[in-house]
Amino acid sequence: MGMPHAWGTEAGNQQEPRQSEEVEDSLAEAQRQQLQTQLLQQELQDRAVRDQEDAACLQQEVAVLHLSLEAARREREAAKQHLDALLQGHGQEMQAWRQHLQQVLQDQQRRGEERAEALKQRYQALLQEVLRDAVELSMHNQQLREARRHSSADATTQTP
Repeated sequence: MGMPHAWGTEAGNQQEPRQSEEVEDSLAEAQRQQLQTQLLQQELQDRAVRDQEDAACLQQEVAVLHLSLEAARREREAAKQHLDALLQGHGQEMQAWRQHLQQVLQDQQRRGEERAEALKQRYQALLQEVLRDAVELSMHNQQLREARRHSSADATTQTP
């Protein structure tokens, strides 16, 4: 009976190292999985931190872009008001120039009409003078002819 007991102990001893190796393998596998889980959790935490940092940066960029957009809108509105004021000023200036040019043209037309009237009166006066001179010359010529006729009639009556 000693033998079977010894043999059974020996078999028990062989099973113990196998169980011990299996336990160690299982423990090692569990530790590996735990380490992988911890690494994965750390990676996720790191990624979450990076994502939060990225989100914070993006929020800051969005805020800056909103401020820039608002500033651009204000600049555009100011530029529009400036252009409207310039347009209104130029419109008023153009109206003033139109009125000035219209006045200049009316003045020139009035002066032209005055000159034309003055020339007409001058030519009428000259024409009247010429007609008077022509009438006077005609009368003078008539007188001279009559005087010549009288003197030739006197000369023919005095010749023996």
